[in-house]
Amino acid sequence: MGCDIHMHVERGNAERSIEWRYVMDHDQNRNYCLFARLADVRNQCEPPEQPIAKPRGLPEDLTPAVRDDAEGWAVDGHSHSWLTLDEAEQARGVNPQFDALLDYLRAVLWGPYTARLVFWFDN
Repeated sequence: MGCDIHMHVERGNAERSIEWRYVMDHDQNRNYCLFARLADVRNQCEPPEQPIAKPRGLPEDLTPAVRDDAEGWAVDGHSHSWLTLDEAEQARGVNPQFDALLDYLRAVLWGPYTARLVFWFDN
């Protein structure tokens, strides 16, 4: 049985009102070295990946839609975490699809916006 990643992007402005946009559900693209780099999940790469951060849980100010999605996975969801876009850049080069996502996010963010990736895994 494989491990899938469920990822959302949340974008906030200076007032911290947050929008969300569903980004990807990796049921067809399981890159365990990317999972290991993002949150030390399935870290069986050679050499082992150095994780950007251990799982941090869900952010307190998570948007309702993303919280509902995460909670919908109940006990099947695990290793919930989030990274800022700048932190996520540390995973560049591990997976071309993820690199394309980072390029896209950098292209569409402008003005006072900040972004974070919120994600979790299921088995």
